[in-house]
Amino acid sequence: MPAGGERRDGTRPVGEQVGRVTLPRPVPAVLSPLQCARHGWGMSTNARGHLRRSLRFLSAVRRARALALGLAGACALVGLAGCEIREAPALGAVLYEMDWTTTGIRRSPEGRGWRVRTDRGFEVELEAGWIVIRSIEMTACDHETAPSASPLVRLLEVLSLPEALAGHTGIRDPSASPVPVVADLARLEPVRITVLDVFARQYCRLHLLVARTGPGAVGLPPSEPMLRVSLVLKGRSWAARDPQLRPFDVRTSLANGRLFELKPPLEHDRDRQTVVRLEADPRRLFDGIDFAGVTAPEIARGVLANFVATLRLGQDRQ
Repeated sequence: MPAGGERRDGTRPVGEQVGRVTLPRPVPAVLSPLQCARHGWGMSTNARGHLRRSLRFLSAVRRARALALGLAGACALVGLAGCEIREAPALGAVLYEMDWTTTGIRRSPEGRGWRVRTDRGFEVELEAGWIVIRSIEMTACDHETAPSASPLVRLLEVLSLPEALAGHTGIRDPSASPVPVVADLARLEPVRITVLDVFARQYCRLHLLVARTGPGAVGLPPSEPMLRVSLVLKGRSWAARDPQLRPFDVRTSLANGRLFELKPPLEHDRDRQTVVRLEADPRRLFDGIDFAGVTAPEIARGVLANFVATLRLGQDRQ
């Protein structure tokens, strides 16, 4: 290289100072002006610093906005306790409400958990428990088919029902709840699920499915891992004639569900909100279970069967 830093063709290396001026780096012609500004090409050091701070500020604003929208969406989706951002559902929405019958159960003095006497004479105290409502969905009346006279067809319909309830058909009505919801069995707090922008149509059936948690589950307990679990129960039992305490700790991924007939059919339209109410009976959750010689899987099967069997569909739908 010749003296003075010049190349043989008379040019100077990129970035070399000539007096007090620094030669700028060349900008590829294929890059847009925005890309040039983002990388700071052709800009002074102060200008690049201001640009970087502005970009960081805009990125923080976007993240905060996304977080706020996510919280608002979760609160609008499920009205669980502790959700502070609440908005009235838009017209055309379907609101599923599930509440609990507390007659016949005795609350614990600590305010969490309860005690009940079963139909087999056992005292059962539930200290902690959660159940996963995987989905609630209605079926439009125009999807109903006339009953077939063929015994084989009727058998196939019965056998295909669990598959439909388990959500494996891949066809979901717009009324379907979008994410699993975890209900607290010890606190017995109401569960509310709002589904927005449901088509105007007539519904004849309601499906409810209890199954293991999935992506986006709402209401997960912070102190209890619930990965791929449908039911968690912790408590103890004893018989009236035998004061021996028998603790139980149940975790299962078993599923169960129920199909309700909507009579009369539910008319949903787009200019009002439709409310569907379900009532669960915790007093009967442990009926039929022999706690003297039962295993945890047997408790799980009995509780899931009792939960779906004793659900009642409210008659005050609007």
